[in-house]
Amino acid sequence: MAEMNDKDGNRLLNNDRRPEDLPFYRVGATFGSPDDEHYYGLGQNQEGYLDHRGHKVECWADYQSAGGPNFCVPFLVTNKGYGLLWDNPSKTTILPGFNEQTKWISQVGQRVSFFVVAGATTDEIYAGYRLLTGDTPMLPKWAYGLIQCKQRYTTQEEMLSVAHGFRERHLPIDMLVLDWFYYTKMGQMDFIKEQWPDPADMNRQLHAMNIETMISVWPRFRPDSRFYDHIQKNGWFLHHADGTPEDGLPYDGQGSDIDTTIRMRRPGTGVWSAKTLRVQDSTLFGPMRPSPICLPTVATSRLDRERNTLMCIRSFIRLRSITVFGKTCRTHVRSSSQGMHTSEHSTTAQSSGRRISSPHGMC
Repeated sequence: MAEMNDKDGNRLLNNDRRPEDLPFYRVGATFGSPDDEHYYGLGQNQEGYLDHRGHKVECWADYQSAGGPNFCVPFLVTNKGYGLLWDNPSKTTILPGFNEQTKWISQVGQRVSFFVVAGATTDEIYAGYRLLTGDTPMLPKWAYGLIQCKQRYTTQEEMLSVAHGFRERHLPIDMLVLDWFYYTKMGQMDFIKEQWPDPADMNRQLHAMNIETMISVWPRFRPDSRFYDHIQKNGWFLHHADGTPEDGLPYDGQGSDIDTTIRMRRPGTGVWSAKTLRVQDSTLFGPMRPSPICLPTVATSRLDRERNTLMCIRSFIRLRSITVFGKTCRTHVRSSSQGMHTSEHSTTAQSSGRRISSPHGMC
């Protein structure tokens, strides 16, 4: 752990401290790396390497990366009978197998925290990982077919024409996605009537062709949109240290994003988001079709129940928030035992390297 400083080039992060923030630091850990150890996983990285040994991995959501958008999951699986889940959501750099060492370095954190998951096979390692993240059921059959999307369909007529084209040429298609800028402004959650005169009827026609539909709902709101004042009043926007909401990306100024981490500090945002999206779905797209799945998660408190509701909306996520045309999710509530980890502490930093059990016994 290290204080923010000029040498590491991160001193300016101190400007983002909020009064209620706990102290934070640059955090990391170093592990031995035998010559014959190899490293896999880490989510969607498009550099072209299956084995990450000897290759620097920038573990964060990077839509502008050279090889295509990268979306890292900080779970590293080795050929030595274990995987390591790095417990830090900030930008993290991973250096696997450099000079007989593997290093993890996170931009911001209050502690060094990770889970070690052991198993005799890769399947056992992933079974242990599921004990941490929860189960994910199989998707409905149509979700494994062709999901057709482009940037972007501009009219209702164009979208229906694409659907008819697939069917007339007997080409397989299971879902058609409507991406952004069908609305009058960011956050208005409506349609430009001249271009989308009857989206509910369009949705019915697509369903009649046995085509599922999806719409991209950006969690961004311009100051003159109808929900902006309500979200701002509740403090739900991603904001600067002085409370001023972020205004889109640096180059577009298209409004403020909801802070999806705020639920831990200000309960209610998850419930509001889910309810608002469901109301808009039924209003714009007609009667809802029942959803075949929703992610089952553990619910032991009000915060967990809100998390479950938001997870239902995220069941079909693609880049930004997405809700399914005419669909609703059911929340599955289960309880589970707590604990099953040990913590270790050093004199220089709080460290919690935890080993967890797999279905085949304690690791």
